Amino acid sequence: MRVFIISGITLFFFMLTVAFLRFEDRPDGTSRVTLERMVFSVQPGMVDQFLDTDQRVWTTYLEQKEGFLRKEVFLNYDDSSSVTVLIYWNTPESWFNIPRKEMMQIDSVFNSQFNAEFYTLEVVEPLRIYNPSSR
Repeated sequence: MRVFIISGITLFFFMLTVAFLRFEDRPDGTSRVTLERMVFSVQPGMVDQFLDTDQRVWTTYLEQKEGFLRKEVFLNYDDSSSVTVLIYWNTPESWFNIPRKEMMQIDSVFNSQFNAEFYTLEVVEPLRIYNPSSR
C-alpha cells in the first residue's frame, strides 16, 4: 500500500494521469483495470491508527483475493480528516464476486480493532478509465 499526501485538485489530476498513462484498453474499448474508490472521513488525530488498522485487516485480506492488483491511499492537505483509497482490480468481476458475507466478516474484524465511531465511509464507487480514443 502506498500513502500519498496531496491536495484535492492534485488528486483529481493524478487519477486522470494514472488512468491515461498506465492502462491499456481492450479492443472493445473497456479498460483492463477497474478502480474502486472509497473516501473516508476520519476523526482528527485518528488517521494514523485508521491507516495502520486498514493495512493489517483490509489490505492483508485483499492481497489474497484473485484479481486484486494493488491499493493506494491518498491523504488530503486541505482536509486532514479525508482519506481516499484506490483499489485496483484486474476486472470488475474480481471485485464484485467477493462474497458479501466475507466482506461483512472482514469489516467486523476491522471495526473490532478500530472503533467505527471514529470514521465514516463517504463514497464507494467504481471508476472508469479515461480513454480518449473511445470518444
